[in-house]
Amino acid sequence: MMSREQLRELLIANSIRPACYELDGRRADMAYVLERKNSKWAVYYTERGQRFDEETFEGEDEACRYIRDQLLSTDSTRTDAVDKHRYTGE
Repeated sequence: MMSREQLRELLIANSIRPACYELDGRRADMAYVLERKNSKWAVYYTERGQRFDEETFEGEDEACRYIRDQLLSTDSTRTDAVDKHRYTGE
């Protein structure tokens, strides 16, 4: 079972930029959001106040694993991707 706190630790350990996610359902922009909705959990990407690709899950574990997979499979979420772009222009 994965909790939000375990997910947060995993994302930090994998150099995922904190600006790329919000695990407490707060407003964010250009980020993946994990939000508790009544008795379910939602994961979506938000940009300019719009929600994209929203998925709903019964439990926290399933939602955490889904957002983890989204963040780990997106190269632009990593701190080294930002550093590489900053120093090489790629």
